[in-house]
Amino acid sequence: RTPFVLVHQHDLEFMFDFGLGRVLDALGDDENDVKYVGMPLLVNLHYEAIAWQHHGVRVQEMTIGGLRLVPVIFWYDSTHITSVEHYRTLVFGPNEPYRPGNFVEETFGIRQRNDTMANGMEA
Repeated sequence: RTPFVLVHQHDLEFMFDFGLGRVLDALGDDENDVKYVGMPLLVNLHYEAIAWQHHGVRVQEMTIGGLRLVPVIFWYDSTHITSVEHYRTLVFGPNEPYRPGNFVEETFGIRQRNDTMANGMEA
């Protein structure tokens, strides 16, 4: 059994080394709040501006374990790494009405974004 999962979109490829070891270290470190690491895409390279302009939420880049990370207000189904436990307890948790065939981005992700917009990043 592995503690982590990589969700990889079939039509995307890794073009450079993104530091898998550092990502897993950050995800496994209980001293930070990192639970999900999405791979960069052209559409999210300026996520700080997107979060503010489209959703009115300010997010700020931080450096953890040598990684430059930006908190997201929405769960993206695109290529990402997280823990199996995070999926089990949060995404597929007892209060999540997920059904096979649903997209996490369109169910949990929307609820996550709405909660963040209503209650801030600390929600």
